[in-house]
Amino acid sequence: MLDHLIPADGVHLLRMILVVGQVLPARDEQLAALERWVPTLLESIPDAQERQLVHAFAHWHHLGRLRSRHSPDHPLSPHTAANVRYCLTQTVHFLQWLRHAGTSLTACAQEDIDAYLCDGTVMRYKARGFVLWAARRSHIRRPVDFPPMPSGKPRRSLADDERWRLAHRFLHDDTIDTVDRVVGLLVLLYGQPLTKISRLTTSHVIQAGQSVRLALGTHPVDVPPPLDRLLLALAEDREGPPGLGRADQPWLLPGFLPGRPRGTAHLRSRLTAYGLPSRRGRNSALMDLAAQMPPAVLSQVLGVGIKAATQWADAVGRARTEYAADRSKRLPR
Repeated sequence: MLDHLIPADGVHLLRMILVVGQVLPARDEQLAALERWVPTLLESIPDAQERQLVHAFAHWHHLGRLRSRHSPDHPLSPHTAANVRYCLTQTVHFLQWLRHAGTSLTACAQEDIDAYLCDGTVMRYKARGFVLWAARRSHIRRPVDFPPMPSGKPRRSLADDERWRLAHRFLHDDTIDTVDRVVGLLVLLYGQPLTKISRLTTSHVIQAGQSVRLALGTHPVDVPPPLDRLLLALAEDREGPPGLGRADQPWLLPGFLPGRPRGTAHLRSRLTAYGLPSRRGRNSALMDLAAQMPPAVLSQVLGVGIKAATQWADAVGRARTEYAADRSKRLPR
């Protein structure tokens, strides 16, 4: 009923206020938005058989799995929700490409897969999950191999002097907002993604005597000054959404909507204003940290998956090898 009386954004805000007031139960907002988006995608598919296939794939492979793994206490991340949208969109694109190529999913052969991947951007690899799912259910009659997306090298990182210049500024410039200083330092010193930073709670900040520790992984890390003071300031003095008074929520960075943390887009734009591209800053930190500690330790203290930690260690090894090879070419014989 609310949908017909109030604009969509107003309904979203009103629901958040009612959840905070315990009038409505909490729900996974990212998952709910994804569930509303899927029917819109299905309506865009003109072919009834293709629409039925995508419907089954979306509901049984993606939504069913997400519902079993996520809850209001462990909500779906915006990154994961966006990835599901990419996968489903590329699934529709793949089926359309087959139709325009004069074939179908049932008759799809390996040469069709190869031509599809060679004829577009790397995003076409997002259709891999659907092709494997369809092959297991005999929707594809011939044996096909759809390779995973090429990993390649990590994206560009900041130069060391630029990284440390920015870190020094966030550490010592008291004119910068405390939120911006903490977020910038967590990116530059600990290689944390904004999606994770935004969901930190006050329980992640642990005060033990005179020291402060931050639980990013399974083993909390000691936080040096003045970052320790900044974290304690955020944990003790948090501003809630306008008009709702002091934040009575667990978030270390309460957002501007009731019951929600600060959005990653907002954090990214704030860092960009200081000349810090968050992705490149994180890459720089992870490259540096991966050179100093084994992948298992990197995973435990920073909360990075062990597979990702190993990939960063491998990337550091490749970079060193390439640097040494390049330097040997330039040295006089």
